[in-house]
Amino acid sequence: MTVVAVASIFYAILLYWADKRVLKCSTAGKALTKKNAFVYGAFQALALVPGTSRSGICMTAGRLMGFSRTECSRYAMLMSIPVILLLGSYGLYEYSAVEQKPIGDLGGLLLGSVLSCILALLSIHILMKFVEKVGFLPFVIYRIVLGVGLLAFVYL
Repeated sequence: MTVVAVASIFYAILLYWADKRVLKCSTAGKALTKKNAFVYGAFQALALVPGTSRSGICMTAGRLMGFSRTECSRYAMLMSIPVILLLGSYGLYEYSAVEQKPIGDLGGLLLGSVLSCILALLSIHILMKFVEKVGFLPFVIYRIVLGVGLLAFVYL
């Protein structure tokens, strides 16, 4: 739990610093290049550290490279698509092949997938509007409070 707490606090502070840094240098509006995509991927790999938010670290990477808050949020959400598809496919495989259970009603599975997609897109739209108006500070505060609370739980 200590690793989760420290990572949560550290990456919250890094996101706050990156966000303020870009506001001062105002380089937002850049195009996504292969180099930027590589940096996004390298930062996303940091999410292997327990307590690191995958989307949060991607937003931090984007801000460090000079992208706007909205662009960072959009790229972070887009980068989750392969992960979600792979995990969903693996879960379906495990359920049917490893557990040797029939998949059953594919219509229900398809309906659930379509509804999940619609709700995810709606949530992303709401997140974009929120980040555009408010910024990342509420997420930074949440992560610091979470980290401090975990440290207090472990050591007090």
